[in-house]
Amino acid sequence: RNSPKILIYPPLNPVVRVEEREEILADKIIAIILRRYLKGRDIWDIHYLTDEMNVLTSQELLEKKIRDYGVGDFQKRIRESREKLLKEGVDALDREMKRFMPISTYNQLKISFEEIVESVAQEILKYTGKGEEV
Repeated sequence: RNSPKILIYPPLNPVVRVEEREEILADKIIAIILRRYLKGRDIWDIHYLTDEMNVLTSQELLEKKIRDYGVGDFQKRIRESREKLLKEGVDALDREMKRFMPISTYNQLKISFEEIVESVAQEILKYTGKGEEV
């Protein structure tokens, strides 16, 4: 879903089409489920959207995107990606965030990386259709 947003840049106020936050979240979850490796930015973005901005997406939207990619066994992919996230997520987050954050910010947030990864893993678990560990 895209919607128009008006940007305020006087003297022009252009209107651009942007993805809604719910769709951005769905895309980030799909990226973690389908990509062979973890990107710390995806972990961070899911955390930010869900924990900081209280964004929710729907199972229906995620399943539609999975069908669009032609991927089978949605539930199995979710479980596998969640396991990979719990095993490798802190390292992925650590590697990437130190490149994108000022060192002082990185040093303050690093102690939260494990909690962030667990939160994102729990978020992904919501989309098993059961809301519990499978």
